[in-house]
Amino acid sequence: SIADDLPPGAREIVMTRRAVAHLAKAQCLDLDGVVSASATATAKHVQLHIRTPLHAHGDLGKRAAQRVRIRLESAGVEPVTRVSATVTSTR
Repeated sequence: SIADDLPPGAREIVMTRRAVAHLAKAQCLDLDGVVSASATATAKHVQLHIRTPLHAHGDLGKRAAQRVRIRLESAGVEPVTRVSATVTSTR
């Protein structure tokens, strides 16, 4: 097969923008203090929308964005898109 003719590590995985957004959302939902999350993705940007019951959410948005960046890198997404987050308190 064609895949067998490729050198090791040369396989390519194609992810749709929707798949990238789902992956980003899942990463956010795993963070403590997040009650809901949504994500949208374009070719150059992933925007996270996070809701938390925490009144003082501190660096939750930065932590979420960093977690998503790391996950996209480990998934092999190239180039890794810009990731930003908006955090809203549910109170």
